[in-house]
Amino acid sequence: MRKVSVLTITWKPWDFLLKQAACLKEQTLPYDDWEWVVVDDCHQHRPTILTGLNLPFRVLHIPPHELLSTSEPLAAINTALLYAEGELIHFMGDYMILGTSVLKTHWSLFETYGPKVIISGPVTALHTWRPAEERVPEVFIGPREDGIGWVESIDHIRRWYWATKNDSAGLEATLDINGFDERLDAHTGGGDVEFAMRMISNGCKYLAETKTQSWEHDHQGKKREWPRPVSWQDLFAKAQRGEALWAPNGRNLRAERERLCEQSRSTTATSHPRQRNLSPKP
Repeated sequence: MRKVSVLTITWKPWDFLLKQAACLKEQTLPYDDWEWVVVDDCHQHRPTILTGLNLPFRVLHIPPHELLSTSEPLAAINTALLYAEGELIHFMGDYMILGTSVLKTHWSLFETYGPKVIISGPVTALHTWRPAEERVPEVFIGPREDGIGWVESIDHIRRWYWATKNDSAGLEATLDINGFDERLDAHTGGGDVEFAMRMISNGCKYLAETKTQSWEHDHQGKKREWPRPVSWQDLFAKAQRGEALWAPNGRNLRAERERLCEQSRSTTATSHPRQRNLSPKP
């Protein structure tokens, strides 16, 4: 099993994929230890965009599980989770550029603090058409411990929120909550924060890592912060009280992964169950 799977969900605009490929080649974590899973709604129209680069790490370029005119990335992230081979999932938005030591650092933290942790790294906006996310290295939250802090309160999460940009979570812990709640698809925002709140409710600690910088280009779709379908503050407060707020999203991702493993076993009897090279059909 690989150490890290980098997941990127991209839709019709794809301007930054080549820049992302270049930045991933600079990662200090050995290439054999991680992979890049790209879920692309235009997979059929640009099948060679990544494979033609002959990248030195494993790349899986696949379409989402299903395509809906109203779909937002949550269902596509779940598709990536079905095929990810890493113990740790690093979520890299399709307009993010990672610092060279991000994957190595997040893997080290995951090894140190165990599978029940979600990691949020610093992000700086590269342009000025909208405010930066304020997830900057000098923001410190919670008790200090070797240069990291734990998110502990609503006031803290307002300035440092987990948002699938320079963030990581354990695969098994993610499958325990059945991935991302697809009921939030076609709504504006909130799904990534809702995921983090469910992880916290399931016993995960929220770790703020302040050293491995990443950068955010202008969102390809010129995303604005419209009113959200969920309240971050309310979700966080209820998660801290241990209240169960979330229903299953209608799919059992762990069961789907096992079915894919069985298909792989029957296709290649000598391969490891997680060494799949299957592509889901849209």
